[in-house]
Amino acid sequence: MSNTISKTLQDYLKIILIEAQFTQSGYVSMGKLAQKMDLTAGTVTTMIKRFTKDGWIEYKPRVGCCLSEKGNLEAVKLLYKHRLLEYFLETTLKMDWKEVHKEAEHLEHELSDKVLEYLDKFLDYPKEDPHNQPIFRNIVEFKNYYKQSFNTLDTAEQNYTYTVEKIINNEDSEFRNYLIENNLLPGSTFTVISKSIPGGWIEVKVLNHKPVHFSFESGKKIIIRLQE
Repeated sequence: MSNTISKTLQDYLKIILIEAQFTQSGYVSMGKLAQKMDLTAGTVTTMIKRFTKDGWIEYKPRVGCCLSEKGNLEAVKLLYKHRLLEYFLETTLKMDWKEVHKEAEHLEHELSDKVLEYLDKFLDYPKEDPHNQPIFRNIVEFKNYYKQSFNTLDTAEQNYTYTVEKIINNEDSEFRNYLIENNLLPGSTFTVISKSIPGGWIEVKVLNHKPVHFSFESGKKIIIRLQE
């Protein structure tokens, strides 16, 4: 069983870690993973089977995959590096917060655990990255955070107005860019103009922006607060 950690493996681990939080079973389907990796389902399945043999992932045919104990530990550490680097790039190097994600994606694979420790101390142990995402330093913090009960966009009611509190999954660059384009960011106020429970979608409108649709699945990643 190999313990070698490649950049490809790390990318898979981080995506599975986040996406598994939005499934009832805790397993991520091959179709969903292929979509996130921008690969075919066949290619993803082949890689998952390889990582399963190495003990990083658990795979069930026709169900999907989840992380093993050591896979979870490695994925949380990578997420820790990524979000701390984003904080460093914005607050210390003064990079635009819209650019720090891409740069952190490159740097996270090269940052040693020792430098990570010193960097965290230098930054005085920040609690959130520039996108208001919590910086988890261990698997316990991560699991406790996702055990909390949030009001998310998929539960919003038609004709009511809400404020975006936080985006749970900001590692998804396509999703993040969609939110930026439509100004649906923390602090933004929006009104639900239509909703289809059978269809699994919700339509919202931010002032001075055109209406936009979200699937209920995507909506689970947007924490909201009802406007009084």
